[in-house]
Amino acid sequence: MTQLAKRTLARTDAAVERETRARAIDRDERGWRVTDGDDGSWGPFDALLLTPPAPQTASLLAATGWSSERAIRLREVVGSVTYRGARSVVLGYDQPLDRPWFGLRAATADQPVRWVSRESAKPGHVPQGEALLVVQMGDEWARDHEDDPLDAVAPAVAERVATALDEPRLAEPAWTDDQRWRYAKPNGGPPHEAVRVGEEDDLYLAGDWVAGEGRVDAALCAGFDAAERIAH
Repeated sequence: MTQLAKRTLARTDAAVERETRARAIDRDERGWRVTDGDDGSWGPFDALLLTPPAPQTASLLAATGWSSERAIRLREVVGSVTYRGARSVVLGYDQPLDRPWFGLRAATADQPVRWVSRESAKPGHVPQGEALLVVQMGDEWARDHEDDPLDAVAPAVAERVATALDEPRLAEPAWTDDQRWRYAKPNGGPPHEAVRVGEEDDLYLAGDWVAGEGRVDAALCAGFDAAERIAH
């Protein structure tokens, strides 16, 4: 997913400040300012685009000194967005797994396993002679096992994958890992006109929650749409 951002930025002269956490935002007659986690001040900027998940965007809006009726409405709109979490389990093997696919997706959304990605099908992702599967678990499973430690869930996940692929050796991975997302999938999104009330004050919002769909392409399109409005 990071390749989308890297390749897009490579075509611009935009400056990127890394390892900088935005703690607060504010607006005055000169424009927008951002305060970082070390109390450093950035700006003023003509326009501000916020792309965090809705709850984190709402926290920034709640901490701002921006006094406007539009600010109140925007906080209410953003704060109303709820999410489902997600969890992926990574299964690593010291033997290759040759299959004619790079990923498999469940036929229905209510399955414990939503999809399986064969990372060795992607050039440069996995050392030669090894295999790595990324297993995206379903919403209900992720909710029920949200706080379970990896060593408690990995064996069951590996067993499911081994059965589904009819490959018994996959039940015993050489190593495992996982990734959890608290704000993974928005449960819909607010009306577009409600999200845009801040644009009169040069505040723009983007993200998958703006599109109302928990997909990378939805977030990307929302960002491009906001950028077009900023530019024009």
